[in-house]
Amino acid sequence: MTPLHKRIPRLEALSYIRFYEKQASHDETLLKLAKLGFNLLQSIHKSELSQVSKWWKDIDAPKNLPYVRDRIVESYFWACGVYSEPKYSLARVPLQKWSLTCLDMLPEYMKLVYKTLLDLYQEMEPIMEKEEITPLFYRSKEFMIEFIKGYMIEAKWGKEGHIPTTDEHASIAFVTGGSCYLGMGEIITNEAIKWAVTEPPLFKACSAIGRLLNDIASYKKERERAHFPSIVECYKKQYDVTEEYAIDMVHKQIEDVWKDINRESLMCKEFPRPLITVVINYVRTVYYLYKYNDNFSEVGEDMKDHIQALFVHAVTI
Repeated sequence: MTPLHKRIPRLEALSYIRFYEKQASHDETLLKLAKLGFNLLQSIHKSELSQVSKWWKDIDAPKNLPYVRDRIVESYFWACGVYSEPKYSLARVPLQKWSLTCLDMLPEYMKLVYKTLLDLYQEMEPIMEKEEITPLFYRSKEFMIEFIKGYMIEAKWGKEGHIPTTDEHASIAFVTGGSCYLGMGEIITNEAIKWAVTEPPLFKACSAIGRLLNDIASYKKERERAHFPSIVECYKKQYDVTEEYAIDMVHKQIEDVWKDINRESLMCKEFPRPLITVVINYVRTVYYLYKYNDNFSEVGEDMKDHIQALFVHAVTI
């Protein structure tokens, strides 16, 4: 049983509607209102997903980007897990600006990815200027650069056969950098932007738990091919322990990071609660996708059922 604070709100809302309907004492009017609200928001999500899917189809990723995972619906599910409310429609397609200068220097197989991202960044810039959050928008470019540098280090170490220490491994964990706030509207104040770009403890914990969960879920599959060592391999080498013991250590670390997230979420009282909730929802969604296995790369039946429940089947009134 997943604790309440680790559950995705949108899935939990659907679960509670079904539970409440079975109670003999339920209020018919309240229940109908909840169902109508769920279906109305679902219709918005369907429209957004349709637009995103068309964009993905136009790219023809399976043909032009065969090395990229074809997971556009799962990616949208992730975005909805972070912020599902109607007013955050723009935020569900978070984009960052890039530069044209190195397009010609890229190998052919990367040019389409780069150009596609660039087109999206340029489309996003005037929207961000209108919302007056350009400092966060431009800062997100720097975080993206750091993110890519991390991948380059992974590739280098993987090619060299280098197994990093646990600290080295943690140093190139995922970077969030406040990019999840793009498109959230007036709630993003100058003070919130200044806080977000400093990569505060809440953001660092979010990054750490994302990396740890991903490694635990996918390390067996990834070690079958040439790949950057997971945190499990790092623990095994650094502390000379068995794989089972290393896994236990990582699980303990994950629970410790959850404690950090809970503490930081309660301490950040000077900023609007939705800004904190978005970060926590990001962790909740990562936890759902990777808590047992890599439910993003290899979609299981539970994931398929939840996608159909959120984006296909309306609740019966």
